[in-house]
Amino acid sequence: FTLDSKTGLIKAKYDASKPFVNVGKTATVRVTLVHGTEDVATLGFFTVHISQKDAVITDFTNKNELKFTCSKNENAADAYSAKVEDLAKVIKDKASLEATEWEFVKNNAGELTQFTFNNQVAAAAPANKVLGQVKLSADGKNLVWDNIKKSQVASLKAGESVATYVKVQKKSDPSVRFYVKLTYNPATEQAAPVATFAGKRISNDWFKNNIRTDEQELRMHFYIEPNNTQFNRFEKFMYSINESYLNGTVKIAPLTGYSQAVLNSVHSGWRFVTPKEDVVPGTDGKMYKLTVNNTGSELYANGKKIAQITNDQVGTIELLNNPTTQVLLNNAGHKELNKLQTLTARVGYVTTVCAQGEEKVVKTNGDTEFDVKFLRPLDLNFEGAVEFTDANIGTTTQSLAFANIANFIDWRDRNAAAILANDHVTLENLYGVSAIYVANESEWTTDLNGSNISNTKLVQTFGDRGLHMNGGTAVVLPPSALVPGYAAYDVNHLPSFTYTTQQKAFKDYHVRVPVKVAYSWGAFDAHITVTIKGTLNNDTNNTRRK
Repeated sequence: FTLDSKTGLIKAKYDASKPFVNVGKTATVRVTLVHGTEDVATLGFFTVHISQKDAVITDFTNKNELKFTCSKNENAADAYSAKVEDLAKVIKDKASLEATEWEFVKNNAGELTQFTFNNQVAAAAPANKVLGQVKLSADGKNLVWDNIKKSQVASLKAGESVATYVKVQKKSDPSVRFYVKLTYNPATEQAAPVATFAGKRISNDWFKNNIRTDEQELRMHFYIEPNNTQFNRFEKFMYSINESYLNGTVKIAPLTGYSQAVLNSVHSGWRFVTPKEDVVPGTDGKMYKLTVNNTGSELYANGKKIAQITNDQVGTIELLNNPTTQVLLNNAGHKELNKLQTLTARVGYVTTVCAQGEEKVVKTNGDTEFDVKFLRPLDLNFEGAVEFTDANIGTTTQSLAFANIANFIDWRDRNAAAILANDHVTLENLYGVSAIYVANESEWTTDLNGSNISNTKLVQTFGDRGLHMNGGTAVVLPPSALVPGYAAYDVNHLPSFTYTTQQKAFKDYHVRVPVKVAYSWGAFDAHITVTIKGTLNNDTNNTRRK
């Protein structure tokens, strides 16, 4: 200290290199008041004490990687250590205190008490501001900062940091205290895991994708397999994807480099993923939005479940038989495989980490996604089944024999006769065909006179041209099964067509008769094409050959 005896100004020495060396020191000053030059009138004393504001004496920065975690309560980083001897050197240099003269301030649990620091004022940190735990190592040589929770640092952006403070104090005078700043400023952030799919396909089980020609992707076909007893089923769309991979290859390569909690949570399995064509048509003229539930185990169309994965480890997929499924399945025949035709789901081998509710899907390298096409079991086309010749005889009749129509085929391209010969069962029994709906004559269309056969009504446009339908055995159906504009017939007793010669059809033309086939998976649209051959003696006199 220095004292100006005349003014009473007291100064304490300050060394910028040792700013805290005199903190806590005290001086006693005697004050003497005199009368004249000799007589002491009053004698007194006062003390001068050097105190300080709260101050940070040094800081340590934790640069450990910000870990990928599942839970917000997991450790965000590996433990960080700072040497106590480094801190002791700073305290000796700046405050002239030996290591034996100071101590850390601890709480009742033996941890170092954490503080906040604002405008040179320190305060004990409230519970929600305590960053992990700061302790001394067992040998007392290291300051260990650990257990920072991910929730406390999850919002950190590049270049940002969080900090806490611990306190050291002079043993003999706690008012002499300093703070050590601990900063967490991660140098890097651990990326999410990346999985690698090891599956090896059995090439014979896969088909080229003809929807997106710019992709070399393969696809799967699912179909009804009445004789497949693996799932003890009949007429179910059900198949396990793993059957089309080499045994033991449907898995990912082991993940490494992550916390045990993350590694223990790894789950891989087959899931539905959003189809690339997710708005698709149905036979009812409506469009349906395909969506997948949160777990990927269910596929929906306009909110109605149409398919499910019952075992994600082997990839057991089942198409459900309900009205929504039926209008989508029956939209296209089994060979109509382009976009917006055959009902198409998309499946992927998906790897996740973390528990449900905190689940994270990780990127998976390899061919993990593909289309799954649900093939309509039946196709029916009466092309060439009925033919008449104009001006040949007065009236002719052609009957329809269901079992003899060669173009009635299942998804294997087998017709009714082949199924009967090979499987010893009628096609209608095999697939539950219950009725053929035939449109009323007012709905028949034609290409007569060069018209568009898809929308030109025969009777409405051209009147009675001699083609009619009669006979057959009608099926009695409940009101809910009736189709307006159609009559339902027994599959083995279909009606006959009759044609009365008009003696004026110089050119061939066709009449399309819409039909619907009802079977165990709903109903699909087909048609009967009736051909009217032109007059045999095609001359100006309309001469008829007997």
